[in-house]
Amino acid sequence: MKNKIKPILIVEGAQFGSESKGIIVAHLCIERKVNFAVRTGSINAGHTCFYEGKPYKLQQIPVGWVNPETMLVIGAGAYIHPETLAREVALIDAATGENVRERLFIDQRAALHLDIHHQKEQEAKLHERMGSTGEGVAAAIADKMERRADYQLFSQSVWAKDYQIVDTVKMLNDAYDSGQQILLEGTQGTMLDFHGVVAPGPAVK
Repeated sequence: MKNKIKPILIVEGAQFGSESKGIIVAHLCIERKVNFAVRTGSINAGHTCFYEGKPYKLQQIPVGWVNPETMLVIGAGAYIHPETLAREVALIDAATGENVRERLFIDQRAALHLDIHHQKEQEAKLHERMGSTGEGVAAAIADKMERRADYQLFSQSVWAKDYQIVDTVKMLNDAYDSGQQILLEGTQGTMLDFHGVVAPGPAVK
């Protein structure tokens, strides 16, 4: 007898961010007993959640960490800033008294988001020109698309040894097939997306 398939929960902001996605995700992970919380993106403004009455703001790790039974996944489309990730691990460890790395899985195809990307974006003044968060996300994406020297995989970096690097696509497909509950945490407001800030052109006749 096959396991009953559960619908995948998706939380996505439809505006310019600050829609309380973090609080909603944290609530759902506890209420729906989410097995896997997934996040991609990179270090945008961050998602706020509450744990034991105290607010926590995270830019990399899914806020599903508030449920100790939820596995945490940083997916294939992510850009990881090593210092930010390490800081969040330490924050969660201090709050929960656990080693969150034991339930944190990073995809083998996730890329690095380095300080050089932040510098490039500041120099290009994208925050002023197109409403970028100014954290360097656009520069990291551009380096990947153009296969520049500054593009690297997290799995091939010196930081990878401290984390569980896996094929998260296979992991999540297996979890779905076995009837486990998966939640996808949108990283930012839709209108902050690259396509969301482009004014529509004339209708095609």
